[in-house]
Amino acid sequence: MSKIIFNADDLGWSRGVNQGILKAYRYGVVNSSSWIVTTPYFDETIKLIQVNQLANIGIHINLTEGKPLLKNHTTIVDEKGSFIRNLHTLEHIDMKEVYDEIEAQIEKALATGVSINHMDTHHHIHATSKFRKVFISFSNRYQLPLRKINNTVINPIKVLKFYLDTKQAKYYTSHFSADFFASEATSQNLIQILQKNKGRNIEIMCHPGFTDEENGDYDLEREKELAILTSPEMLTFISK
Repeated sequence: MSKIIFNADDLGWSRGVNQGILKAYRYGVVNSSSWIVTTPYFDETIKLIQVNQLANIGIHINLTEGKPLLKNHTTIVDEKGSFIRNLHTLEHIDMKEVYDEIEAQIEKALATGVSINHMDTHHHIHATSKFRKVFISFSNRYQLPLRKINNTVINPIKVLKFYLDTKQAKYYTSHFSADFFASEATSQNLIQILQKNKGRNIEIMCHPGFTDEENGDYDLEREKELAILTSPEMLTFISK
């Protein structure tokens, strides 16, 4: 039996994102979300989840934006103590810092009593060749299915490495699409994604929200996504 998961990334990022995700759950097609626990909106996000009984909450591990939970890092943060956006490109990283920060974020989420049932990452860092084995290890350790890692390489040696790295992975869904994003976040494109993946168990990434000064560069686009995800057109298409 096919399953369509519309997963709203960045739960907890800002009040605007939280309220947008809540609307997308209530009045739209969103049925899953992933929670980023490194922001100042942690406590109010717990309340939002619990009061509204939001289902299918995952943890959205963050190693690429803002401040970490742990304050003793030296190799995965910049001089201001903030995460480094392209962390996966750096050569000299203390992997213990990576492991400790991931563990701290997972444990912080679990300690709230919120039911966590999957795992993914901010900026898809879990899908990079540098970190995918790390995240698969944590996924299996905590029994939190990971967002599907798609193979994007064609070099035979790299294909083999990808297979060896991911053969122990347990995934949230068998297919994943990140194609509903930015300029591609249109009703037409979303319908095409659904048609292309008809009959599959697929997770479709989305970023609904209301505009908020805390949202950063991806701000107005969140309201555009929210409008599509709650539109009568999309609700009718999904119900067919």
